[in-house]
Amino acid sequence: MNELTLSNNLQQIELEINHHKNIAGQSIWEIGRRLNHVEENDLAHGEFGKWLEKVKINQSTANKMMKIVKKLPNSYTYTNLGLTALDLIATLPDDKKQEQIERIENGDNPTVRELQEIKRENNRLKAENARLEQQAGQVLGAKVVEKEVVVEKIPDDYNYFKSNYEALKGVQDFYKNQNAELREEMKELEKIIKSQRDNSTSRLELQKLEDKKATLNSEIKSLDKIAKFQEGVENFITDNASISYTKDFENLYSNRDLTLSLLDTFNRLEKWIDDIKSILPNGNIIEGE
Repeated sequence: MNELTLSNNLQQIELEINHHKNIAGQSIWEIGRRLNHVEENDLAHGEFGKWLEKVKINQSTANKMMKIVKKLPNSYTYTNLGLTALDLIATLPDDKKQEQIERIENGDNPTVRELQEIKRENNRLKAENARLEQQAGQVLGAKVVEKEVVVEKIPDDYNYFKSNYEALKGVQDFYKNQNAELREEMKELEKIIKSQRDNSTSRLELQKLEDKKATLNSEIKSLDKIAKFQEGVENFITDNASISYTKDFENLYSNRDLTLSLLDTFNRLEKWIDDIKSILPNGNIIEGE
């Protein structure tokens, strides 16, 4: 698509931005294009933030619009999409992004909820891949130790701990992204609730929105708890991984009471893990609007 050359006259750009503010979808791209133009050419003379205040666009919104321009091609098919939806599409991996663009071009506009779920699933897969790489590193490290270690020693396994650190970082990033997405969804919902109250929406509709808000709040609290729990488990694994390469457990052969006590601890741990796994949702979660 041919693009019109943008003016370097700041007042003209302000007029164009205010015009496009009144039109949905496509205007997000057009406003973002002009914001990039102002910043890249320093038309605000080092005071880009103050200039944003003048045109009544906050920094977070401006960043999203500017990112959308850089990540998505210009298209009139975006007309019915809002800022949150376009920002979610822009931050997807290239293959997933292209799928959504083709879907929109075919007249099937994804909802914000659908896009958030796609992004969560992508983050989950990234964390899972990091975990699998960690496990592969553990297995490889164990084989190397088995072949090379003749006398008892704790292996100096840099690669294992490096892969474990990377896996933990992947898990932390996953939960961080999940938390940010849920909080963004909560903010959008609060805006809708406020708007509906101002428009005297029926009590039943408002109650549905309040119930959805309560559910989101519960999800955020649960996510925080589970994130801390998983981080603790990963740290435990890292701190205690090397003990499996020593003879400490073998040396218990003469201490029957301690062996039985340890086995009892392991049995209770296994039962606890089985109980938790039994209440976890399966991998094919279907989430409605």
